[in-house]
Amino acid sequence: MATSYLEGKTFPAGDHKDFLGSSAYYKADISIHNVRCEVVWDDVPTVRVHTAVSGNGSAGINWIWGGSTDAFFDLHLEPDPTVTLTLAMSGATLKATAVEVSSFDLKLVPTRGDIVSMIFSWVVDALSSTFGGIVGSALRGVDFPVGTFPAIPIDVDPVHLDATPANLTLSRFGDALALQGDVTVTKR
Repeated sequence: MATSYLEGKTFPAGDHKDFLGSSAYYKADISIHNVRCEVVWDDVPTVRVHTAVSGNGSAGINWIWGGSTDAFFDLHLEPDPTVTLTLAMSGATLKATAVEVSSFDLKLVPTRGDIVSMIFSWVVDALSSTFGGIVGSALRGVDFPVGTFPAIPIDVDPVHLDATPANLTLSRFGDALALQGDVTVTKR
């Protein structure tokens, strides 16, 4: 569920700086793709999520007298970032906590524009710090619900029941994760 939620997710980034009545800007759209997940086991249930991150954007100067000078670029993170998540159950809800984010470099490739050299270093610095904050330290310690396990309908005429999981815990089952807990059965 988590990897399908992340696949294709896009994030905008941008900023501007004013100087002498003009304004320098950058903006980018970043997307996550090729999301892969592996189960690892430390002292607690743990998964590593690997993903490719790429996008494109523009940067330039909006001049005080009107008009702008713009540059356009493609971007990607190298190597692909990896986020390590610990997993825990709360009732029937699976929760994840980000405990580690791998290091990566932001690569910008100019695609067209006439002032790339003037603003390129500012854009690289600004985007690198933005990504470092979002993907790095900002994620560490963040916990979020991955999903809630629903009631399972059992319909075998004339019997109609709902099996609702409760008090679930995670355990290791070989190289996979297993759920254990209680089930409340109610008649419909």
